[in-house]
Amino acid sequence: MALLNTFRSLPPARRRMWVFGTLAILGGIGIVVWFVLAASIGKPLWGDLAYDVKDARTVIVKYQLTRPTDRTVVCLVEAKEVNHGTVGRVEDVIPPGPQARVVRTVAVRTTSEAVIGQVRTCRAQ
Repeated sequence: MALLNTFRSLPPARRRMWVFGTLAILGGIGIVVWFVLAASIGKPLWGDLAYDVKDARTVIVKYQLTRPTDRTVVCLVEAKEVNHGTVGRVEDVIPPGPQARVVRTVAVRTTSEAVIGQVRTCRAQ
């Protein structure tokens, strides 16, 4: 109540400034939320679960994918060597299906021994 009385005691020009400033801040927050939602809805999300360097020429990568069920998703899975250079890559194509969340295991052939395997990116087509 005291805050409302303080607001009412302000000159009209200052009250308008506070109202306009508050509305501008709320509008800006709304725009940011809209952009974040627009950029993420319908896009695949992935997370690496594990990798296993089987031998000098093969890495097994396991990852989880949350995807739109009505579109094909292609994930680029890479194997990297100790200096972070890519020594192998494969595109994992996931056809449309009923499950939004799937776990995938992919073998990546390498040109030399890798130290890590990971998903670089996924895209819906």
